Amino acid sequence: MFIKTIKVKKPTFAVIGAVLTALALLAVIIVTVVRISSPAVYEMKSEAQRQAFLKEMGWEVSDEYDECKAVTIPKEFNEVYEKYNKLQKQQGFDLEDYKGKTAEVYTYAVKKFFLFIQMNGKKKQHLL
Repeated sequence: MFIKTIKVKKPTFAVIGAVLTALALLAVIIVTVVRISSPAVYEMKSEAQRQAFLKEMGWEVSDEYDECKAVTIPKEFNEVYEKYNKLQKQQGFDLEDYKGKTAEVYTYAVKKFFLFIQMNGKKKQHLL
């Protein structure tokens, strides 16, 4: 039987450990940044998809929409659209890419709305 022994000095071992720890931390940071910067994409082609989206947002609505109408988003935003789009951006929705395009607006009757508030690290749900 042949046995080979390698003696590693403590400073070398510490450096290798620090490098591996730094690489692991860098990987976690990269994954986190990619997830945060990639907005969620919602498909709302069917009633079931729209219902699932509204439920995820904390709304309990009627089983079917009350009204559906087509609207054209202006190519140039006026002051009202600028303010509205600023509000939408805060929620992760930007209308800039949809300027000049036609969209469908669905109106639902709201049964319940759940407001989620995080205080002192605890998530609380409130029914409005």
